[in-house]
Amino acid sequence: MALAVEASGSQACTVTTTHTLSTPATNKTRCILVDLGTAVSGDTFRIDILVKVLTGGTSAIAYSATYSNAQGEPIIISPPIPIFWGGVFKLTQTAGTSRTIPWELLTLD
Repeated sequence: MALAVEASGSQACTVTTTHTLSTPATNKTRCILVDLGTAVSGDTFRIDILVKVLTGGTSAIAYSATYSNAQGEPIIISPPIPIFWGGVFKLTQTAGTSRTIPWELLTLD
């Protein structure tokens, strides 16, 4: 199994706005790493991963997780998600003061 960085960056969040981090279209298994080290009490973030089941299908949520306040373990790693027909990785800050969040999308194939 080869591990590779497919995409990465820092997202300047706007509270209540959903930010699309990456939209991969190739057949690979992926996980996203998000660094919530800047989060403080009152901040809330949601990570959503959407995938298509069929080639002409609509992307739907395959994984979603919410994190609130300062994190004792700030590096969030999603489970591996197999994506065949396309995927969407999203980050939403739903509460608090806008933060800039570093992220990285890894391929595991």
